[in-house]
Amino acid sequence: MSPGANAAGGPSGIWIGNDGPTLVEYTNDSSGPIILVIWTKSVSATNKRSTASIIPAGFVEEYNNNTPVPAVTWSLANGESVTVSMANSVSAGWAALYNHQTGLTGGYGGGQIDNTWGEITTYIPNASNSSEATTDVSRLINNNGNTMTITVKGGENPGCVADMTRCSYTCPGGASPCTYGGLMLDCQASDQAYGAKLGPGDGGASGGCQGFNSNGVITVSFS
Repeated sequence: MSPGANAAGGPSGIWIGNDGPTLVEYTNDSSGPIILVIWTKSVSATNKRSTASIIPAGFVEEYNNNTPVPAVTWSLANGESVTVSMANSVSAGWAALYNHQTGLTGGYGGGQIDNTWGEITTYIPNASNSSEATTDVSRLINNNGNTMTITVKGGENPGCVADMTRCSYTCPGGASPCTYGGLMLDCQASDQAYGAKLGPGDGGASGGCQGFNSNGVITVSFS
């Protein structure tokens, strides 16, 4: 895996710093060191990607194979954090390598990090529909991966949480990996007070935590 671009400014779509329209603060709450890895892809009002499809259909073929350089790779010791800015109209996914022990997947579409993933699509201006910024946890690559918790802290409707049991994708029957047909866990409006949304998607469920179209602040904990 190549080192990340780790850009320091906005043209890349994702950069290290706290001056973007969406801020994501990643914190290592595990007992050992991790390496955060983020891949990204731009989207448009006419070429939207449901968040659920990023891992099985996007990162397997488009991100890891055709775009081998991640947007970010960042080492975090226990208790350390890094803030990443994301522009509008960006889809991204992230995972962590834990304590120099996490491997990569083999078989079809092999090469992605064999762990829990987080996903995000930031606000897409001028989209006729589905422009709501969305984030979720995906267990489609490894159903038994390390724990990840994503919390929407800022924006229009803060409070939604995506973790291993809420607003997260799993494979039918708990098997993994699976490419299509992922199931979204507990992400209806009735499941959480703020921001949770469940909807139809290509090949399976879609949805996640929403409510951060402008001035969004999201925290991600790896444990």
